[in-house]
Amino acid sequence: MTTCPTPSIEATVAQMKREILLDIHNGSVPTTVKTFGDLHDFIDANCYGGFCDDDYADFLIAHFGGRDEQESMPQAMLDFMNACQNQVDEWLGGGDLATQLQGESK
Repeated sequence: MTTCPTPSIEATVAQMKREILLDIHNGSVPTTVKTFGDLHDFIDANCYGGFCDDDYADFLIAHFGGRDEQESMPQAMLDFMNACQNQVDEWLGGGDLATQLQGESK
């Protein structure tokens, strides 16, 4: 299993923002998205932040207490993911992504 740093909401949100801006830059996502839910029209937004990377997902499952009796993700992991997605949702709704993308390319 991959050794990963202790997950933080701040670092994960920053990574998710970078990935979204990269997808806008490469044309996968338009600058008009205003919510995290809008992203799903263009891409599997649940994968932002590395959540679909098997090694990282396994690390997070272990970090947050392991799978439950139904083999589901631990609630603390789901809470972590939701907190990250909620912050990204606020970010998407609060700014002009085209301008942010220009700032990233400088």
